[in-house]
Amino acid sequence: MCFWYASRVTDERNDTGELTVRLVRDDEVAWYNALMKEHHSLGVAASGRVLRYVAEAGGMPLVLGTFGSAAWRVPVRDQHAGWDDGQRAARLERLCANQRLCVLPAAAAVRHAGSRALGAMLRALPGDYLAAFGVRLMAVESFTDPAAHAGTVYAACNFTPVGSTAGYGRSRGGDYYAYHGQPSSSQDRAAPIGIYRAVSPSYSRNRV
Repeated sequence: MCFWYASRVTDERNDTGELTVRLVRDDEVAWYNALMKEHHSLGVAASGRVLRYVAEAGGMPLVLGTFGSAAWRVPVRDQHAGWDDGQRAARLERLCANQRLCVLPAAAAVRHAGSRALGAMLRALPGDYLAAFGVRLMAVESFTDPAAHAGTVYAACNFTPVGSTAGYGRSRGGDYYAYHGQPSSSQDRAAPIGIYRAVSPSYSRNRV
């Protein structure tokens, strides 16, 4: 778990090649969704306050990242944050979710494209989110399916595993949760705006 800069990072270069990360424009959402539908096992998902990013090399899309509003109720996350129901209601808007991360086949040509792209997205996210929605983010959550992958990209970007979900998801268009039988591993990354450094005593999960 670590902090990240508030300043926008849009270009990463090292000996593994060039990678440029940017926001997806409104007129690009159709091709973005088409790629996500084709290459992500769970298809397209975007809910709440949504920002979409694309990482490119030479103009070719390599990695897609969708960020949106956090899940309303995740017991392992709420316990990790030290939230009761009232605290969650008051503070949830300062948490956002990486709802989709899709590493496209073309990314195989660029070493560590997934983690480098996600890292750049996370550094750009606080400033972009504040500009778009007027909300200063404090943390980002995501969920991985242990049966599908080990969450290596998230680990490389300093997400902290906080536990497994119970295998329930909100029913589309409803106010209840339906059991789908696929527990997910919840990941959490603390993101107070500031210098890139390890968690210090000044960071309190109860202030998220």
